[in-house]
Amino acid sequence: VPVRALVFGLAVLVVFFLLITLAAVFYAVVLTRSITGAVHHLYEGTMKVEAGDFDHEIPITGRDQLAGLTRSFNRMTGSVRELLRVSAEKQRLDQEMKIAAAVQSRLFPRSIPNSERLDIAKGVCIPARSVSGDYYDLLDVAPGVIGVVVADVCGKGVSAALMMANLQANLRG
Repeated sequence: VPVRALVFGLAVLVVFFLLITLAAVFYAVVLTRSITGAVHHLYEGTMKVEAGDFDHEIPITGRDQLAGLTRSFNRMTGSVRELLRVSAEKQRLDQEMKIAAAVQSRLFPRSIPNSERLDIAKGVCIPARSVSGDYYDLLDVAPGVIGVVVADVCGKGVSAALMMANLQANLRG
């Protein structure tokens, strides 16, 4: 009987250790899939960002370090998306400022009135920014009379340039 009890005890012990081993293997598989799944999602996300898809967000599962990394990745892509939007807006504004500067340069005198008493050279206006409120003009007021206009609208930029254009239109009108 003691041998049978010993064999039975060993069998119970073997089954117990087998169950513990199976549970450990099961948890190892679950944990490995969890980690590799999160890393795979991050990898897919980086591939989409590399392809230019900054709207892609990775689903956040869990509250571990990989979830924190995923959250950080999503914030990063959001920041890049916002930087691209701001950059596009800046490029659009720069293009509009170039157009405004070209329009403003056409408002300055194209020809110099003839004068027997004065030697008049063509003027140059170089704004501090791409457009400004600086203005000069030479007007044929009457035969032998030349009007000289020099003005500087307070401020800089588009609003000053618009005020200057309005002044020029009124003077020439």
